[in-house]
Amino acid sequence: MEQTFNQEEKINELRQRPWWNEEMETSSYTAWIARTLLKGKEVTRGYRNNNPCNIRLNKTQWEGRCTEQKDGAFFQFSDLKYGFRAALKTLYTYYYKYGLYTILGIIERWAPAADGNNPKSYAKSVSEWAGCTPKKRIPAPGTARTLWCNIVVAMAKVENGTNGDAYDDGFLQFKAKQGWDMAWGEKRYE
Repeated sequence: MEQTFNQEEKINELRQRPWWNEEMETSSYTAWIARTLLKGKEVTRGYRNNNPCNIRLNKTQWEGRCTEQKDGAFFQFSDLKYGFRAALKTLYTYYYKYGLYTILGIIERWAPAADGNNPKSYAKSVSEWAGCTPKKRIPAPGTARTLWCNIVVAMAKVENGTNGDAYDDGFLQFKAKQGWDMAWGEKRYE
């Protein structure tokens, strides 16, 4: 006999999981997690943490980070927009502090081969999804909103693997644009 669940039962089950953080419990987040589980998919760590690009814990006091960090390895944010904001701000640092002006250069630092990653493949995927080339210089962060939102959404898709399509692209773009607007202001578009 097939077992069925309603959304409220799934939400109550979620609240018992060790990674669940009350600060992340917004209606849209909770409903999305429950719907994903109802479809029989597990929610990827990056999306569970509202940290779509999987930024590792460090001393940075990111805006929107949860007060209690329950993951142990990666930041947890109260909303996906804060995770995208943190990723965009990190890429800003890569660009200006480390002189990484290409997708390949950025990805070689973000996901280095020394950690078991394949930066060339990662950069190729991000470039294809973002509409640029891996080795061509890209405009500075904070100046090309659509491109940089495409880049962080593409990175989120790579970081979250086969379940990376759990959020639709429109929703991810919306949250990435909210993160961009918080980082640089909604008036600084293209």
